[in-house]
Amino acid sequence: MDAGLTELFTVMPGNADVGRVLVKVAALNSIYATGILATTRMAHHIVDLGVDARLVGEQSDADLVEQIARLDIDGTVRRNYSFATKYCSFHRPDLYPFYDSLVSGVSNTLLRQGDVFTVTRPASWGRDYDAWCQAVRDFRECFGLTGFSLRQIDKYLWKLAKQRQADQWLNRE
Repeated sequence: MDAGLTELFTVMPGNADVGRVLVKVAALNSIYATGILATTRMAHHIVDLGVDARLVGEQSDADLVEQIARLDIDGTVRRNYSFATKYCSFHRPDLYPFYDSLVSGVSNTLLRQGDVFTVTRPASWGRDYDAWCQAVRDFRECFGLTGFSLRQIDKYLWKLAKQRQADQWLNRE
């Protein structure tokens, strides 16, 4: 699943052509079930933002994530935060960790064990991408995982969260 998307984003790295961006948006939305209701509109939105220059920086750009996330559909603004983090991550996996509620929940539990909440607060992770990035860096540092990529850590946390969900479901009375 990731290999196909990684290949797609590698073969089509630019974000200036609506057709190419639409293919990436549709594939990401389909594979990760991110809930984009208007894929064509999202593709136009990303092209209009001119994201390429901002994706090549040395640090993640929380404003870019937020701008991609906020899509106006006929006067109603829908915030597609998880999608935006994933879209940026497939362009720059070294700078943009995925955000989703499953990973956030398990990260919260693990970070509490490491006493590293001095910088980040779990309640802000879904609203503040810089705070989420800091939480992921704290997690890597706290548990001695600096040799692992952001994507490897995300996959581990997601699998752990899914396992915990399954365990809870099996153990309910």
